[in-house]
Amino acid sequence: MFITQRESTWMGSEGIGKGRRNKTFVSRDFKTSKHDYENEFPWFWIDMETTGLDTDTNLILEIVMVVTDRDLNEIDSMRLVLHHPHSILLARSSAWCRRKFCHRREGGNGLFEACHFSALSHHEAEYRMWNFFDHYSKDVGGRYDTTQITSSQPFFDRTLGANGTFLGASDASRCRHQQQPRRSNYKKCLLAGSTVYFDRIFLLKYFPCLKTFFHYRVVDVSTPLEMVRRWRPDVAAKLPRRNGSHRAYDDILDSISLMKFFKETFLNG
Repeated sequence: MFITQRESTWMGSEGIGKGRRNKTFVSRDFKTSKHDYENEFPWFWIDMETTGLDTDTNLILEIVMVVTDRDLNEIDSMRLVLHHPHSILLARSSAWCRRKFCHRREGGNGLFEACHFSALSHHEAEYRMWNFFDHYSKDVGGRYDTTQITSSQPFFDRTLGANGTFLGASDASRCRHQQQPRRSNYKKCLLAGSTVYFDRIFLLKYFPCLKTFFHYRVVDVSTPLEMVRRWRPDVAAKLPRRNGSHRAYDDILDSISLMKFFKETFLNG
């Protein structure tokens, strides 16, 4: 903590205020004070692949989250590929998605095939993401409560029957499992990514229980990218090359690489 006279106040043994003992000047100049990363809202880089842009009709295929430190180094990540039968994928995908996500031998990236053979249900994906957010989000105080998770979908359910076949939606909805207490409104994080509002909309639509972790701000690398393209073509010519695989983890690495470029170009002077 730096001691300066800019926006300073007295702090005594009772805390900030009219202290009577051990008086020192404590700066409120957050621009010059050094904060540990643990005191900041963590950045959750997120990217997902969907069958289209419409939250009402399209499906989530893949979700990847990466938590980074203050220097944009990866701390941990989670990669989820949700199960969808191949016939459903073809019926509910746009032409662009059918072309990009088809089998590798057909020129795609194989995501449809990965979804078809995945055993991960919507319900377990929700459970895993909830625990990931709960573990890495910043604790802003509060206590545990017994409020049930806002989503009506049960946890731990892979929607697999006893014979290993996938249950229908009506059968799966009757599965009930114990739901753990959650810390509502007391852990927060900043979602980060490229056009991250899109991913946030899909998360709120399909996984509403995660809303409790979302800070109202987001970190969108698309904004400085468009600014550079418009006003600094000299810098735009040096932008790092993107992977272009249209898989969520590769897209996140591209976004982090882009943010590192902006940080080194504009903020490290």
